[in-house]
Amino acid sequence: MHEQDKGLHPIYTLNGTKMNDVQFYCDVYVDREVVFAAWTDSWKQGEITKALANITPIIEGRFELWNGAVKGQFLDIQKPKRLQMTWRTVDFEVWMPSTKVTVEFQSRPNGCRVLVTHEQIPTPMLEQFRFAWEQVYLPQMQLYFSRPQ
Repeated sequence: MHEQDKGLHPIYTLNGTKMNDVQFYCDVYVDREVVFAAWTDSWKQGEITKALANITPIIEGRFELWNGAVKGQFLDIQKPKRLQMTWRTVDFEVWMPSTKVTVEFQSRPNGCRVLVTHEQIPTPMLEQFRFAWEQVYLPQMQLYFSRPQ
């Protein structure tokens, strides 16, 4: 089945603002309120990633995704427009600082654009994060929202 047959859009990579920043976007055929709600709901994130998720969607609230492989804390929540959070994986060395992820939910005709900006990525982790967003998470999210809700 082709992407068009599943109602999926390609994942687009934009140039980040700095060398170790990356930015991606994709479109989904549901309202941004629905997509925002899924990003802040443990059960729905678990369905998207097919792994355990634990999310406390309040400022300074913590989250764990992919069975605890990713951990962070919410820095800003502007429902249903924007989320900003720290982001750290089990692959980080102790000396590596947490990264910052900003997710913007933009209303579009027939749905929503999800814009992910991942900043301050340690150089050794850059390609891993690029792959994870482009090839794993965003396609899984698009597939999730292509099914009847």
